[in-house]
Amino acid sequence: MKLQTDAQIAEGARLAIFNTEKDPDMQKRMAAFGFTGKRIQDGKALLENAKLFQDVTASHYEDRWVIAQQIDANQKAVRVAFKEHVDIARIAFRKDPALLHRLKIQGISKKRWEWPRQASHFYTQIEAHMTLLLPFGITQEVIVQAKASVQALLALKEDRFQKKGLAEDSTQHKKKAFKALKGWVQEFRSVACIAFKDNPQLLEAFGMPVSSKV
Repeated sequence: MKLQTDAQIAEGARLAIFNTEKDPDMQKRMAAFGFTGKRIQDGKALLENAKLFQDVTASHYEDRWVIAQQIDANQKAVRVAFKEHVDIARIAFRKDPALLHRLKIQGISKKRWEWPRQASHFYTQIEAHMTLLLPFGITQEVIVQAKASVQALLALKEDRFQKKGLAEDSTQHKKKAFKALKGWVQEFRSVACIAFKDNPQLLEAFGMPVSSKV
């Protein structure tokens, strides 16, 4: 078995540790060439550390994916409500061009994160002019809820960026952990080749391919 992927490295370490620990003769042979029980314990610690960062990284990327799905769903609902409220505001305030200008609703941006900021501004500004919207069925509660939905959407954006940062950070730790584990497995295999030189077929227990000609 090669040591090219994280899965191969982890399995190589597992086979080396498990099969050495269960066989006293293998332990003696490896120890005789400097790979003592302490070195096996070092490998265990490296394997556990690598798996830990692997799990943490996967968890962060999963969380980021879930947030991305929430953002997609929320954006659609919030944008529909925002457009409806803008259409009503344009009618309600059609005789007050100055107010329409302050609301900044001459057009709704199509950019993914520009229009939510535009919506946040709109709902903040419009709160002082609620009486003109009541005839259209737009109450204070409706605007408060719409504003909260926009803020929640923007908060999800921040959460996604946070998860991205955590995922990238844990990915770097995972890479370092597997690099260290790979180094341990490679050293174990080098020593094993010497320790089992008289019976190389035993190397297969460690996931090391052995030529049939040997």
